[in-house]
Amino acid sequence: MRSMEISLNAAFKTADALIICGAINNAVRSSSNILRLAEAAGISRVTLYRAFKGKTEPRLDTALNVLGALGFQLVVKLERLPPMSAPNPTASGKIVAHPELRSKPTATLTYLAGPFKTADINAIVKALADILRAQENVQQFANKAGLTRATLYHAFTVPRTPRLSMVVSFLHALGLRLAVQALGTRASTKKPPLG
Repeated sequence: MRSMEISLNAAFKTADALIICGAINNAVRSSSNILRLAEAAGISRVTLYRAFKGKTEPRLDTALNVLGALGFQLVVKLERLPPMSAPNPTASGKIVAHPELRSKPTATLTYLAGPFKTADINAIVKALADILRAQENVQQFANKAGLTRATLYHAFTVPRTPRLSMVVSFLHALGLRLAVQALGTRASTKKPPLG
């Protein structure tokens, strides 16, 4: 279990969706009972086999569920501190609900911790949408994330579920990254790990 956690976290540190999906696929393949793993993740066995092969991009909820079934929780970590700038609460002539989320990666990290801890996809998407709307220049931020402004707004609208790769790029642009931690390291109501 510990070696799987190390391998998954090494993949998440790359911020490369293909490498991350490959590591999750390896973790899935190492499970002793793929059918039970699929059932615990709430997806079909075929979907589980195909989700992380690289031909299609898995959605964030699929990654959350599969990692949970493997005994891990998806968390957000600080990758690097980007250059600091003072928040402008009225950027673009609009009042922003959370101006601290545009200039303080640690505040953004704290803001995301709760939704990721619950693994509630709607809460996660709402938190990501709040962070997106807090950006002073969404177009510039989208360019930094390697995505379009319209794609970001579309993806981070409840009840939509963004692709894992989009969340990885989004967080990377904020100086954050995804990581896993074993469910046993915190109180959990999730099912025990399989495999």
